[in-house]
Amino acid sequence: MEFTAQHLLLFLGSVGCSGLSQGLPKARVTVKSPQDPFYPGDTVTLRCDITEYTDWEQYRWYRNTIKIPNKTSKIITISLHFGSGQYNCYGWRRAQPQFSYISASILVHSQAPPRATLTVAPQSPVWTGDTVTLRCEVASLTGWRYKWYKGRSQTAVSQSDRYNRTGDTLTIRGAAESDQDQYWCQGERDTRPTSSLISAHLTLAVKDGDVVLEGPAQPLKEGDNLTLLCIYRTEPSDLTADFYKDGVLLQTRSTGQMTIPVVSKSHEGFYQCKHREMGESLETWFSVISADAFFSGPKLFSTVAVVVVYALLTVVAGVKCYSANMCT
Repeated sequence: MEFTAQHLLLFLGSVGCSGLSQGLPKARVTVKSPQDPFYPGDTVTLRCDITEYTDWEQYRWYRNTIKIPNKTSKIITISLHFGSGQYNCYGWRRAQPQFSYISASILVHSQAPPRATLTVAPQSPVWTGDTVTLRCEVASLTGWRYKWYKGRSQTAVSQSDRYNRTGDTLTIRGAAESDQDQYWCQGERDTRPTSSLISAHLTLAVKDGDVVLEGPAQPLKEGDNLTLLCIYRTEPSDLTADFYKDGVLLQTRSTGQMTIPVVSKSHEGFYQCKHREMGESLETWFSVISADAFFSGPKLFSTVAVVVVYALLTVVAGVKCYSANMCT
């Protein structure tokens, strides 16, 4: 006869009322391996121990009060991909008493591995020719080895003349514009957890020259703000910069920053900044698109739809008019 949890509870309730429950053996669930804490993907071994009698033929296991099918052994294994929850067990044998008590619950659940942290020195942006050091760290646990990744394709960074991986650091010698990309890292080790969560992505910006002109993403739309910033390889004591458009001086700003509050098509052109000691930036083209060019797709679709419907209605009306001999 197959006993369900409900049957067992009714049975234990009846023997409890009759005063016989005092003699039922006690079951206890323990974790045999691995040691807590558990991580996603772990295989956990549980054991059901009953101190009295040695002829227990079957053990019944429950997860979150639901019977686990095909689990009748004293020792079971569960995968924490699917098996987190509260576990109980009890034993069954042929002789009296046939059942043990249901054990107290034991919680088995996984926790997230520690996350890697990525830092960079010097702070981005860096300049061509500089040496850049990226450092990866997993604060908790020990024995970590580190892997480095670059770009959206998740390409692993390999050891080379310019890329040197040593311990927890990745050193880029002689930074070039081709090194400008996203970087992230991950820790690996031989014992659980065998890998960390990946670090946050860090964008490394590499600038060429001693003076660089930075501005907003392009293209600009008429009515947008255009804010230009002159940045330097080594920050001078005086930030005053001259800003040019198509070779003509526009403004001289002591903050090294210039803003055109409302741009129009006439503001399109080549911009440049100059510093009296640091030198000048390359010319950068900023394009300005008419607001009409930003005609939205949904709006365009609705306009075309109205025209098509109007044309169809006109044709239908013409056909009806012709059929009814009402056209003049």
